[in-house]
Amino acid sequence: MMQILKKEDNIKHILFVGDGLLDKKCANQFNIDFACIRNESNRSWSGKEKYNIKDNFDLIKLLFSEP
Repeated sequence: MMQILKKEDNIKHILFVGDGLLDKKCANQFNIDFACIRNESNRSWSGKEKYNIKDNFDLIKLLFSEP
């Protein structure tokens, strides 16, 4: 994570994609946007995330959508 932060000068250009609470905590620790991949184990909280995706197609739509 630190190598990415060193290379990218604007953290708004970084999107942390993951499916677990540790992923979410890591993104929050560095103040990075988090996109949650929904699955059975995170069903109780993933839908409440600002960005939540169900598959790679959702991720591509998210990445190439207008801000």
